Amino acid sequence: MQFTRASGSSCPEECRCDRTFVYCNERSLTSVPLGIGEGYKTLYLHNNQINNAGFPLELHHVASVETVYLYGNQLDEFPINLPKNVRVLHLQENNIQTISKASLGQLLWLEELHLDDNSISTVGVEEGAFREAISLKMLFLTKNHLSSVPIGLPVDLKELRLDENRIA
Repeated sequence: MQFTRASGSSCPEECRCDRTFVYCNERSLTSVPLGIGEGYKTLYLHNNQINNAGFPLELHHVASVETVYLYGNQLDEFPINLPKNVRVLHLQENNIQTISKASLGQLLWLEELHLDDNSISTVGVEEGAFREAISLKMLFLTKNHLSSVPIGLPVDLKELRLDENRIA
């Protein structure tokens, strides 16, 4: 495992960067800062006011990022333009209501997805959306508004958490 940044990696002015981590959490940001360079593995963007318009296209092309913390923001749908190689994604405590095939189809390496404590309902999940995340092994949907298990879950899913929903 490499613990130094690749030469030429840039750190956004609003953030603090250390080794392979970018710390942009708790800074009242409304969008993901521009200028996150290659070499970083983890983005801490939690507890801001980031909304769905705040994801620049360049973020999708930062190939080194594998873990993103975006909990406690102001997202109302599953975001697009996330780093393409993300494996672990924390989206808890937002107001996410909709999840599309297109948004999850961008994340071919996603293994662990935390969507706890959002406003996701059964009708807000496009049929087969989770199947698009072909590497998904763990899916956390606790504390949402689901009335049934989402249709079209990945065949290799190992853990599914649906506690505190409206499933009868």
